Amino acid sequence: MPMHRHPAPGAVIVFLTDRNNRLTYFDGTVKTFQNHAGDVMWSLPTIHRSENLNGARFAALQIEPRPAANPKPFPTESTDAVTVDPAHYHVLAENEWVRAIALTVGPHEKLKMHKHPATGAVVVYLTDQDMRQYHADGTSRESHYKAGTVRWVEPDAAHQDENLGDKPFRLVRIELKQAQ
Repeated sequence: MPMHRHPAPGAVIVFLTDRNNRLTYFDGTVKTFQNHAGDVMWSLPTIHRSENLNGARFAALQIEPRPAANPKPFPTESTDAVTVDPAHYHVLAENEWVRAIALTVGPHEKLKMHKHPATGAVVVYLTDQDMRQYHADGTSRESHYKAGTVRWVEPDAAHQDENLGDKPFRLVRIELKQAQ
């Protein structure tokens, strides 16, 4: 890719494929980076040129947050997924702009009842999803998404998820702290 700019405050990057890239920065500095599909990182603002060193296609999702006009504090939840179910939810990266969490659910496993903070989020499906979601009000619904799907999700009510599939399910959830 030609020389280009990624503005402040920076970006969270979710790697959809493995990466082996050489970045040449505006000042002439050269660095090589390697990441695996599913890795997440925070990248500071930069001006650089990028060269893919793999013989295969490289894909990543890069989210560049923008300051909100009237930012509110990031909402906390007493039943936050990371707090109530740390066996399945893990924080990958967190700063004043984003919280990136990983979810891994084994075949036919059921998560604990939880709620995500009341802010918008980007969800990246790393594997195919075949889930049933149970809501606190007694209703349920199924959802099925293919690996590589990226979705914007609005805040929702307390729920509990069950993997209906025979394989582990994995996703990354990027919660935008100022997108309220």
